[in-house]
Amino acid sequence: MVQDSFGSSGSIEGMDTLRHSLILDTETEVLDRLETGDWLLINEKAYYFDNGAVVKQAKEQRVVELMNSPPPQPKQIITQLRFLDSETREPISNRNFSAVINGQKGERRTDSHGVTHISKPQEEVRTKSIVFRLLERRD
Repeated sequence: MVQDSFGSSGSIEGMDTLRHSLILDTETEVLDRLETGDWLLINEKAYYFDNGAVVKQAKEQRVVELMNSPPPQPKQIITQLRFLDSETREPISNRNFSAVINGQKGERRTDSHGVTHISKPQEEVRTKSIVFRLLERRD
């Protein structure tokens, strides 16, 4: 339809709308953009295409793909720290404390054996050893 109109003097439906969006309001500029493929003329009936079924099918396919091969999850590394009294070497049990681990401060509590558990995703634990500082909380 458009190709036939390039050589003839007949007007193309929708040409006026395209011309109004240009700085230079000429038909040749519109035709140049159509010939180069910068612009495309789409038949009016194309707007009535219901892509809901296509979107739904694509979503269902994506869900099935994710169920068959789920994305890798970060592996948790659990580090156990045991706190002992420096003089008696007895465990410091059931004690609330603030710990600064790799620059992040967090509230912790030791269990009855003086052990606390610190879990970090594998990507975050890349140092040779975890640097920590124990700050006892006074309650």
